[in-house]
Amino acid sequence: MIYRLVKAEEQQQLAMLYEKVEIPLLDEKEVSEDEGQDESSKPHPENEELEKFIGSGALSS
Repeated sequence: MIYRLVKAEEQQQLAMLYEKVEIPLLDEKEVSEDEGQDESSKPHPENEELEKFIGSGALSS
């Protein structure tokens, strides 16, 4: 029982961390001015992996 509570709390903390780390998208106006897309506008693979990890943990609870 305690193990499940700890795991649930860890998953909540990871989810909150992911929300804080997520990089905001550019405004449409900025994108139209910046026709070429740079590295900062591409999704980071680390964030995608973290999202999958959090999702898999939330489903296994």
